[in-house]
Amino acid sequence: MMKKQSHTDGFTLIELLVVMSIIAILIAILLPMLSKVRIAALQTVCSSNLHQIHIAASCYAADNDGFFPGINTVGNGSYRMAPGNKSKDEPRALPEEYGLSAILHKYLYLDAFSGVWICHAQPDWMVELGNTYGHQYNFTKPIAMENPDKEFVWDNYLVNAARSGIKTANSKYLGDPSLISLPHPMRDTSTKNDLYNDTNQYGINQLFVGGHAGLKANFR
Repeated sequence: MMKKQSHTDGFTLIELLVVMSIIAILIAILLPMLSKVRIAALQTVCSSNLHQIHIAASCYAADNDGFFPGINTVGNGSYRMAPGNKSKDEPRALPEEYGLSAILHKYLYLDAFSGVWICHAQPDWMVELGNTYGHQYNFTKPIAMENPDKEFVWDNYLVNAARSGIKTANSKYLGDPSLISLPHPMRDTSTKNDLYNDTNQYGINQLFVGGHAGLKANFR
Protein backbone atom coordinates (compact mmCIF):
# COMPACT_ATOMS: atom_id res chain seq x y z
CA MET A 1 0.00 0.00 0.00
CA MET A 2 1.36 3.42 -0.92
CA LYS A 3 1.78 5.95 1.91
CA LYS A 4 0.08 9.27 1.41
CA GLN A 5 2.72 12.02 1.15
CA SER A 6 2.32 14.61 3.91
CA HIS A 7 3.07 18.25 3.33
CA THR A 8 2.76 21.51 5.22
CA ASP A 9 0.89 24.35 3.61
CA GLY A 10 2.76 27.72 3.46
CA PHE A 11 1.35 31.20 3.78
CA THR A 12 -0.81 32.39 0.97
CA LEU A 13 -0.10 35.68 -0.76
CA ILE A 14 -3.18 37.24 0.83
CA GLU A 15 -2.04 36.21 4.31
CA LEU A 16 1.39 37.71 3.72
CA LEU A 17 -0.15 40.95 2.50
CA VAL A 18 -2.37 41.13 5.58
CA VAL A 19 0.62 40.66 7.90
CA MET A 20 2.64 43.28 6.03
CA SER A 21 -0.29 45.71 6.22
CA ILE A 22 -0.58 45.23 9.99
CA ILE A 23 3.16 45.84 10.42
CA ALA A 24 2.96 48.99 8.29
CA ILE A 25 0.05 50.31 10.39
CA LEU A 26 1.95 49.65 13.64
CA ILE A 27 5.00 51.46 12.30
CA ALA A 28 2.87 54.44 11.24
CA ILE A 29 1.41 54.61 14.76
CA LEU A 30 4.65 54.14 16.68
CA LEU A 31 7.05 56.39 14.74
CA PRO A 32 5.35 59.71 15.64
CA MET A 33 5.16 58.60 19.27
CA LEU A 34 8.86 57.72 19.31
CA SER A 35 9.67 61.07 17.73
CA LYS A 36 7.76 62.94 20.43
CA VAL A 37 9.45 60.89 23.16
CA ARG A 38 12.87 61.73 21.68
CA ILE A 39 12.03 65.44 21.48
CA ALA A 40 10.82 65.45 25.09
CA ALA A 41 13.96 63.58 26.20
CA LEU A 42 16.27 66.11 24.51
CA GLN A 43 14.46 68.98 26.19
CA THR A 44 14.70 67.27 29.58
CA VAL A 45 18.44 66.64 29.16
CA CYS A 46 18.94 70.28 28.14
CA SER A 47 17.14 71.45 31.30
CA SER A 48 19.32 69.13 33.38
CA ASN A 49 22.43 70.61 31.72
CA LEU A 50 21.34 74.11 32.64
CA HIS A 51 20.73 73.19 36.26
CA GLN A 52 24.21 71.63 36.53
CA ILE A 53 25.73 74.80 35.05
CA HIS A 54 23.83 76.85 37.63
CA ILE A 55 25.15 74.71 40.49
CA ALA A 56 28.73 75.13 39.27
CA ALA A 57 28.33 78.89 38.71
CA SER A 58 26.77 79.27 42.16
CA CYS A 59 29.79 77.53 43.70
CA TYR A 60 31.99 79.99 41.79
CA ALA A 61 29.90 82.87 43.16
CA ALA A 62 30.17 81.55 46.71
CA ASP A 63 33.96 81.81 46.39
CA ASN A 64 33.88 85.25 44.70
CA ASP A 65 31.85 87.55 46.97
CA GLY A 66 28.55 86.41 45.46
CA PHE A 67 29.36 87.29 41.83
CA PHE A 68 28.88 85.10 38.78
CA PRO A 69 31.76 85.29 36.23
CA GLY A 70 31.74 88.86 34.93
CA ILE A 71 32.42 90.67 31.68
CA ASN A 72 36.23 90.72 31.86
CA THR A 73 36.47 87.20 33.25
CA VAL A 74 34.56 85.58 30.38
CA GLY A 75 36.26 87.68 27.69
CA ASN A 76 33.47 90.15 26.89
CA GLY A 77 31.46 87.75 24.75
CA SER A 78 28.07 86.11 25.27
CA TYR A 79 28.92 83.02 23.24
CA ARG A 80 32.24 81.22 23.17
CA MET A 81 33.21 77.83 21.81
CA ALA A 82 34.78 75.19 24.07
CA PRO A 83 38.23 76.03 25.47
CA GLY A 84 41.08 74.96 23.22
CA ASN A 85 39.05 75.35 20.03
CA LYS A 86 40.22 77.90 17.48
CA SER A 87 38.17 80.11 15.17
CA LYS A 88 38.48 79.05 11.54
CA ASP A 89 39.68 81.56 8.96
CA GLU A 90 40.70 84.01 11.71
CA PRO A 91 44.43 84.89 11.45
CA ARG A 92 44.46 86.60 14.85
CA ALA A 93 42.60 83.84 16.64
CA LEU A 94 44.23 81.91 19.47
CA PRO A 95 43.03 78.73 21.18
CA GLU A 96 39.94 79.65 23.18
CA GLU A 97 40.49 80.39 26.86
CA TYR A 98 37.47 82.58 27.60
CA GLY A 99 33.77 81.95 28.08
CA LEU A 100 31.71 80.57 30.93
CA SER A 101 32.68 76.94 30.29
CA ALA A 102 36.40 77.84 30.21
CA ILE A 103 36.25 79.77 33.48
CA LEU A 104 34.29 77.11 35.37
CA HIS A 105 36.67 74.49 33.98
CA LYS A 106 39.81 76.46 34.87
CA TYR A 107 38.81 76.75 38.51
CA LEU A 108 37.56 73.14 38.72
CA TYR A 109 33.86 73.88 39.13
CA LEU A 110 32.65 72.06 35.99
CA ASP A 111 34.42 70.11 33.25
CA ALA A 112 34.24 72.12 30.01
CA PHE A 113 34.50 68.94 27.95
CA SER A 114 31.61 67.08 29.55
CA GLY A 115 28.25 66.59 27.87
CA VAL A 116 26.75 69.25 30.12
CA TRP A 117 27.72 71.94 27.61
CA ILE A 118 26.02 70.22 24.65
CA CYS A 119 22.31 70.24 23.81
CA HIS A 120 21.90 67.61 21.10
CA ALA A 121 18.71 69.26 19.89
CA GLN A 122 21.02 71.89 18.39
CA PRO A 123 22.41 71.57 14.83
CA ASP A 124 25.61 69.62 14.20
CA TRP A 125 27.66 72.69 13.28
CA MET A 126 27.03 74.14 16.74
CA VAL A 127 27.63 70.86 18.55
CA GLU A 128 31.03 70.67 16.84
CA LEU A 129 32.03 73.93 18.58
CA GLY A 130 31.89 72.06 21.90
CA ASN A 131 29.35 74.42 23.47
CA THR A 132 25.75 75.14 22.50
CA TYR A 133 24.89 77.65 25.23
CA GLY A 134 25.10 81.42 25.35
CA HIS A 135 25.40 83.26 28.65
CA GLN A 136 24.86 86.57 30.37
CA TYR A 137 28.08 88.28 31.43
CA ASN A 138 26.97 91.75 32.50
CA PHE A 139 26.45 91.12 36.21
CA THR A 140 26.82 94.31 38.24
CA LYS A 141 25.59 92.99 41.60
CA PRO A 142 26.04 89.84 43.66
CA ILE A 143 23.58 87.13 42.63
CA ALA A 144 21.67 87.51 45.90
CA MET A 145 20.78 91.06 44.82
CA GLU A 146 20.14 90.32 41.13
CA ASN A 147 16.67 89.83 39.71
CA PRO A 148 16.04 86.05 39.99
CA ASP A 149 14.19 86.17 36.64
CA LYS A 150 17.16 87.63 34.78
CA GLU A 151 18.45 85.36 32.02
CA PHE A 152 21.76 83.67 32.82
CA VAL A 153 22.35 80.79 30.35
CA TRP A 154 20.33 79.81 27.28
CA ASP A 155 20.33 77.79 24.06
CA ASN A 156 22.43 79.77 21.60
CA TYR A 157 20.07 80.56 18.74
CA LEU A 158 21.59 83.30 16.55
CA VAL A 159 25.01 84.41 17.79
CA ASN A 160 28.36 83.52 16.23
CA ALA A 161 31.18 82.59 18.56
CA ALA A 162 33.51 85.44 19.48
CA ARG A 163 37.03 85.25 18.02
CA SER A 164 38.72 82.58 20.08
CA GLY A 165 41.40 83.49 22.60
CA ILE A 166 40.85 87.25 22.20
CA LYS A 167 39.21 89.34 24.92
CA THR A 168 36.93 91.40 22.74
CA ALA A 169 33.22 91.84 22.16
CA ASN A 170 32.82 90.50 18.65
CA SER A 171 30.05 87.98 19.13
CA LYS A 172 27.88 88.83 16.12
CA TYR A 173 24.36 87.94 15.14
CA LEU A 174 24.24 85.31 12.43
CA GLY A 175 23.73 86.90 9.04
CA ASP A 176 22.08 83.81 7.57
CA PRO A 177 18.48 83.45 8.89
CA SER A 178 18.50 79.76 7.95
CA LEU A 179 21.10 79.15 10.68
CA ILE A 180 18.88 80.51 13.46
CA SER A 181 18.27 77.63 15.84
CA LEU A 182 15.14 77.32 17.98
CA PRO A 183 15.59 73.69 19.02
CA HIS A 184 12.69 72.94 21.36
CA PRO A 185 8.97 72.73 20.48
CA MET A 186 6.82 74.64 22.92
CA ARG A 187 4.54 72.50 25.07
CA ASP A 188 0.84 72.64 24.31
CA THR A 189 -1.14 73.60 27.41
CA SER A 190 -4.51 73.50 25.66
CA THR A 191 -4.83 69.71 25.48
CA LYS A 192 -3.66 66.75 27.51
CA ASN A 193 -3.65 64.45 24.50
CA ASP A 194 -0.73 65.90 22.56
CA LEU A 195 2.69 66.78 23.92
CA TYR A 196 3.14 69.69 21.54
CA ASN A 197 1.00 72.17 19.72
CA ASP A 198 0.18 72.19 16.00
CA THR A 199 1.58 75.62 15.18
CA ASN A 200 5.22 74.51 14.87
CA GLN A 201 6.15 77.13 17.43
CA TYR A 202 9.67 76.51 18.68
CA GLY A 203 11.70 78.22 21.35
CA ILE A 204 14.85 78.12 23.43
CA ASN A 205 15.61 76.69 26.85
CA GLN A 206 16.67 79.30 29.38
CA LEU A 207 18.25 79.22 32.81
CA PHE A 208 17.56 82.17 35.08
CA VAL A 209 19.61 83.70 37.88
CA GLY A 210 17.25 82.19 40.44
CA GLY A 211 18.11 78.68 39.24
CA HIS A 212 14.85 77.84 37.46
CA ALA A 213 14.76 76.93 33.77
CA GLY A 214 12.03 77.10 31.17
CA LEU A 215 11.15 77.33 27.50
CA LYS A 216 10.78 80.73 25.91
CA ALA A 217 9.28 81.39 22.50
CA ASN A 218 9.62 85.19 22.51
CA PHE A 219 13.40 85.17 22.70
CA ARG A 220 14.16 88.75 21.63
